[in-house]
Amino acid sequence: GTCAEQIVRHGDSLFFVCPNPYTINFSPDRGNTWDTLVAPVYLSFVKIEKLFWDSEGLYAQIADTASVYRQLGRWSFQLNDWVDLHPLPFGVIDWTKTSAGFYAVADDGLIYFSNNQGASWTSTGNFPAGTFFYRIESGGDILFAIDPFQNGQTWHSDNGGITWTKLPPFFNYQGNLVSPETILAAPDGTLFAMADLYPFFSEDGGLHWYSMFDPNSNQNENGGTLQIGPDGMLYGVIGNSLFRQPASNFRRLVATARVVLDQNQNGLADVGEPPVAGVIVASTANYSITDSAGFAKITLKPDFSPDSLFLFPAFPNAVVF
Repeated sequence: GTCAEQIVRHGDSLFFVCPNPYTINFSPDRGNTWDTLVAPVYLSFVKIEKLFWDSEGLYAQIADTASVYRQLGRWSFQLNDWVDLHPLPFGVIDWTKTSAGFYAVADDGLIYFSNNQGASWTSTGNFPAGTFFYRIESGGDILFAIDPFQNGQTWHSDNGGITWTKLPPFFNYQGNLVSPETILAAPDGTLFAMADLYPFFSEDGGLHWYSMFDPNSNQNENGGTLQIGPDGMLYGVIGNSLFRQPASNFRRLVATARVVLDQNQNGLADVGEPPVAGVIVASTANYSITDSAGFAKITLKPDFSPDSLFLFPAFPNAVVF
């Protein structure tokens, strides 16, 4: 009679959240047996928004049913009880965990850091002018902060929030701007994101994002979710499809092409032949426009089946290689 809304796995142990009523359920043996942990009931009708695990216990962000009041806490394995983390100077909106400690976005739109399991918090400072962060994610030890009031503008920091760099926006396969909700990092550094129900990946730390959406399917009609397992595999549910794939494989979906003007019309890209800028190079799944040097990066079929590149529309006396 229960249903899992969120699942956290560590070794053979599983934790999942059941939303009705909201409780944390625990299995020490990969789901063969289950026990229900005491729900953090000091907030009425609690819901659990985010879960993390480490050797100390299960960390959670909890909220009331309207998501107005939030609190960070830890289910301590030693105490077998719920422990509140020290409150932030302002209420918490979102949080994440890295090897250095906890980072939390507060109601003032700023990011605070704790390296003592939430006993105290300090502002990371140096925020980009005009930003108001609402979401924070971590990919390894890189922080990603999202400003929903600037069309989901995403920033990243590789030094614990001391400085921030603006990342390019996300566009779906139709060319429409979409707002990221979740960013994940695989062990090899490949990043994955969900943005307005569309899945994306990046092979260069978020400088370029590539859609994993297949325009020939209806995979996004029911939304989706992505998760990286402890085995380095990417697990996903996109629409009605469930998939599993080594996260490192997605780098193979990015093809680099160059277009030059075939001046001697021999069908080859000879030394000295000039690049062609501003033309569309397409695959079955996607397209890109060549830069001033004639280069373009294009994603191939997301199911990893064979694909090919072509110019669209056809460009006379041009060679793609």
